[in-house]
Amino acid sequence: MPYCPYCKSEVNEKDYYCNSCGRQLDEFIESLPTEPRRGLSQNLDYALKFVLDNPIVLIPEVISGILSILFIGAWGFYVDSSGILERLGEYSGYQTKVLYFVDSSSLLGDALFIIFSLFGVLLIIGGVSGLFTFTTVSIIWDRYTGGSGGMREASGKVLGRVGKLFFAAVVTNLLSLTIILIPASIFTYVVMVVEETGFRDGLSQGFRFSINRVSASIAIVFIYGILRVLIEMIPIVGQYITGMSSAFIMVVIVDMYLEYKREMGSI
Repeated sequence: MPYCPYCKSEVNEKDYYCNSCGRQLDEFIESLPTEPRRGLSQNLDYALKFVLDNPIVLIPEVISGILSILFIGAWGFYVDSSGILERLGEYSGYQTKVLYFVDSSSLLGDALFIIFSLFGVLLIIGGVSGLFTFTTVSIIWDRYTGGSGGMREASGKVLGRVGKLFFAAVVTNLLSLTIILIPASIFTYVVMVVEETGFRDGLSQGFRFSINRVSASIAIVFIYGILRVLIEMIPIVGQYITGMSSAFIMVVIVDMYLEYKREMGSI
């Protein structure tokens, strides 16, 4: 049975208004693209046009990329300036800058410190980056459904659920390490924003969505990787704007998800 896109209550297919929240249902339907795409190539084509018409969707991911680089750089500077490299040279007999070992009287202590500190840094970066991705998806969905929301509105929605979304971002990043769960992890971002659901339901629906679109899911992962490499090759600014590939892929997934919901009879 269809449900109200605003309050998630079940409604009848012929209802014009939701009996729970009173919102007009046909306004939501009319705001969606009238011609659903069929196939990944059409989703990609639509996403490109969408991004060109709404470049604001690129901003959160670009900011996230810049902050991540600065944060990693600050951490590396702290480690480098604390004299760890010299001590590591004493351990190994030569200087190396492959790994940084920090503040311990033994090699084991330094190794454990760097492993756990690096892991913690990456978790924090993953969580913060995830919040920016949720902001991106929020802007995409608002524009996709006929709205004109920008960074301020999307950021407000994310901050209203910051705890749950940060947790979701950290866990999905960890799940992505399994490789096989990368599509489900990515789709979870879209489901949690579109359905305004929690992490458990978002991951569950994201997993079902990725299985339903398994071929497209695998293709999306490869396309994302290729786009990221190509953007990184841009002189000077490439490393700072790699997040643009993530924003583009999120538009593709939102379009795919709408197609999926139509097939399931949810809208």
